[in-house]
Amino acid sequence: MKGAKIIIIPRGNILLARVEGSGLEPYDVAITLNNDDEIVTAFCSCPYHWGGLCKHLVAVLLLYVR
Repeated sequence: MKGAKIIIIPRGNILLARVEGSGLEPYDVAITLNNDDEIVTAFCSCPYHWGGLCKHLVAVLLLYVR
């Protein structure tokens, strides 16, 4: 996601993020992790609905593990 701006706000085991890319409005992301940092739930407000994680969720997770 070249040129994207990502703001992550950790809240305990929940990652809240806003991902700004080429679209007009940023996407809201919420990811819940368990104690082993495994994904329990993942939500993104983008229109991707083809199974798996969208690129916004993946970008937030990659930035988190850095």
